[in-house]
Amino acid sequence: MALKITPKEMALKKLQDFNDLDKTRFWYYKDAKHYASLIVDGILEWYSDPFDKSDISKLYYHYWKQVQKEIEKL
Repeated sequence: MALKITPKEMALKKLQDFNDLDKTRFWYYKDAKHYASLIVDGILEWYSDPFDKSDISKLYYHYWKQVQKEIEKL
């Protein structure tokens, strides 16, 4: 199974989501980056369930971990 959007593209999309949400509140780039990172942390927590050993969960966990790294680079 191949994901259609790269981790870097998803990181940029998450950052843009917060910039578009409320330009008066998230006008600082670092705020948008912080909130995007929090969203990805929640997603990672969801896919890190120790009782779910499925390959799809591992794939998505790895993908979102890469997205998190890309957000940190931005």
